[in-house]
Amino acid sequence: MKSNEAGFTLTELVVTITIVGILAAVAVPRLVSLGADARGGVIKSTAGAMKQANDSIFAKASIANIVALSSGASPSINYPKGDGTGTTVPIALHYGFAKDATELAKALNLTPDVAVGTDSTYPDGVIQHTKAQDKAKCEVGYTKAADSTTAPVYTVVVSDCS
Repeated sequence: MKSNEAGFTLTELVVTITIVGILAAVAVPRLVSLGADARGGVIKSTAGAMKQANDSIFAKASIANIVALSSGASPSINYPKGDGTGTTVPIALHYGFAKDATELAKALNLTPDVAVGTDSTYPDGVIQHTKAQDKAKCEVGYTKAADSTTAPVYTVVVSDCS
């Protein structure tokens, strides 16, 4: 008598489960690191937005003929707030650029995941990813312009955005 029972043998099931386990062992660590990569990407794009906003601030200060003034002279300009509402905010200047990261952040539309922070390495301020375990390893530092012919420096640190 022939049996018409169909199904998988124990060997087939063991081999399939083993292959799925190996694939999971390889894929899971890669998926876990995607969050750190995404946070690093946010910081890098924030640095680009900072530079673009500061270049626009400098252009506006140039038109107003106040680029030669340092922050000791307390120059400022009204600049569109970064939230897209069209309202303006005063931005304190240093040689035509934003005086520090706090002033520059006024011109940016920062998400809740990114905020102005503190780091003694950058006395002019930093913008950090708030969800990074060590914020000092996932930030963009701001160093104000040395004079009216030198642009500010943006230092991107994404050594550990986990």
